[in-house]
Amino acid sequence: MDSESLLDQDMISSACSSRASTPTHHEDFHVSCKRKRGIERELKTYTDSIDHCQVLIRNLERQGLVNHPIYSNQCAMIQVLMKQRELLTANRSIASTHQSTNPRSRSPLHLPA
Repeated sequence: MDSESLLDQDMISSACSSRASTPTHHEDFHVSCKRKRGIERELKTYTDSIDHCQVLIRNLERQGLVNHPIYSNQCAMIQVLMKQRELLTANRSIASTHQSTNPRSRSPLHLPA
């Protein structure tokens, strides 16, 4: 074996090598999908929490407890949850935009030309 092929072999086997650590297109797609699914799960959690707070607020209003500390805490919490949900929605659309504009992330079977 010549020294160049030994160097290539060493770089392939080295965990610190930039060649060895560069993710494949399939790995990029997989990471992108996992990130998007995580954002969607978190978004659902925020939506469920907002729905729960809205039910609680309506129940407190029906009972005439709009001056109760729990009512004001729930109103404040729902505002925070809605802001977080908006941020997640923006992040999800950014992730979707990145995925749709990056031709290599469209398909896990993309082969380089």
